[in-house]
Amino acid sequence: MNKEFAFSYMTGKSSVTLDSYNVLCKMGVLRKKQFAFNNILNFYVFTNVNQKHNQYQSLYITFTEENGKTSKVQLLSQIGEQGFNDLVAELTARIPNKSLNHLPEKEAFAAMKVVNPNKWAAAIAFLVIFSVITVFFVPTLIHYFDYGFQEVEVQQLNGGDLPSTRNLLLNGQPLYESLEETTTTTRRGSSTTTKKIYIPIVAPEWDYDSDIKVILKFDELSDEEYESVMSASEFVGTVRNVWFEGLEQDQIDFFNNEYPDLNVPNDALLFEVTNETHNDSLMFFVWIGINGLMLVIFLIAYFKSKK
Repeated sequence: MNKEFAFSYMTGKSSVTLDSYNVLCKMGVLRKKQFAFNNILNFYVFTNVNQKHNQYQSLYITFTEENGKTSKVQLLSQIGEQGFNDLVAELTARIPNKSLNHLPEKEAFAAMKVVNPNKWAAAIAFLVIFSVITVFFVPTLIHYFDYGFQEVEVQQLNGGDLPSTRNLLLNGQPLYESLEETTTTTRRGSSTTTKKIYIPIVAPEWDYDSDIKVILKFDELSDEEYESVMSASEFVGTVRNVWFEGLEQDQIDFFNNEYPDLNVPNDALLFEVTNETHNDSLMFFVWIGINGLMLVIFLIAYFKSKK
């Protein structure tokens, strides 16, 4: 005779079906685990009550798979779920000698060879958030740890011969055909406007039959600064070609549509003029600050949970 026990944790629903021979666990819609009832090694109920807003019960069942490998299943439930309590009672009645609930928490987890969630939850959560934040800062980290600097001619970049460093003194001739991009951000009724200027740069011998492979990027320029750029032939900055960096498709399309005599290919490089031989120091310390703040928050939460 089959017995089914259903319970939930937050939005996730779980069920366990028992008969005389098998155990079928369903966790959510996709995850399933089936094993022989006689292969159960032990079971243990862990109750997390240290966090006021994240209290739950977790049933751990360790068992031997058909290939002889030891495995486990973890079933989460809100505290007080009748289906969860009935499942634990059924297991206790049928295989009381397999229960570890009489042991202290530390000994029970050691016997199952399972990581204690109270001990490592904060650390795991911090590592996950640290990893997510760091992914978005990958270009920043690569630029920050690039301590090289080199002088190159724009035609060298045109030929795809990129130097070992992205920090460059770039020699070339800027064109008057340009793009001014304005971004307006509104927060709490207050608007902030930023402007970026994109200017093609070419070799002195360039003509309109050739592709434009490098676009300079500047912060907002005054009329005087713009004319100074037009008369300059050397620019200090960094190549922005790490992961999601670079020209956007609509920027490339703008040059090709607004200036029919120009041909900017999709693989054109973006060179941000920063006037710095070592770049992204500020963003590196922003990354340090964010992760440092998150570490402090998790340490506070960790020590509070121990009280």
